[in-house]
Amino acid sequence: MLRERRPGLLIEIDLPRGRILDTSLLKETNGFNHHDLTIDKLDFSGLSYDSSRDRFWITSDKGQCLFH
Repeated sequence: MLRERRPGLLIEIDLPRGRILDTSLLKETNGFNHHDLTIDKLDFSGLSYDSSRDRFWITSDKGQCLFH
């Protein structure tokens, strides 16, 4: 699950048990930065899992960019 902004969060959920297992803050120090927008203005609007690379792709509408 992805929280869009303030703060942007990647949230791991155990659906059968209805529990949050882990959260990761999407911030500049872990690669979420933009040349025109500060982190408080950047949004995170889409999430997709790439099973061949075991990675997530996260899109930003305001930043018009893709994070891997």
